[in-house]
Amino acid sequence: MSATSQSSAASISSVDAQRVDDALSLIAPKWTTWSAQTLAQQGSPMRVRDVAARLPFVSEQLVGKRLAQMHADGLVTRVGDRHGAPYQLSAYGESLSRVHHTLSNWSQANLSLGGRVAGAERVEDAVRGTCGIRPP
Repeated sequence: MSATSQSSAASISSVDAQRVDDALSLIAPKWTTWSAQTLAQQGSPMRVRDVAARLPFVSEQLVGKRLAQMHADGLVTRVGDRHGAPYQLSAYGESLSRVHHTLSNWSQANLSLGGRVAGAERVEDAVRGTCGIRPP
């Protein structure tokens, strides 16, 4: 480990470490990054079935559960109160874009995933520390 790496690692306080851990526990659940990026790319509210259609390797039921948890966490909002109301990223969820870019860049530089890998996949792999496990 270089002296710069050692000094950077040593400068992380226990409070900072807890904040990083809390942030990772919010964004690390499988399909959170994919769902957030799908909503961000659309730029307008989407129903669960529409998000799921863009993620064909994930069931609609699982997408619905992930979006519901993201809603509970404040990452997305519902447009209306009726059942099946579409979701959109909240300002809080939109703020993840910078984090996703940073994690994707870090993953590109440090994780050997082989082949062409989507940014969302790089983020999820980086957060969970897995390599080479990708959806079909």
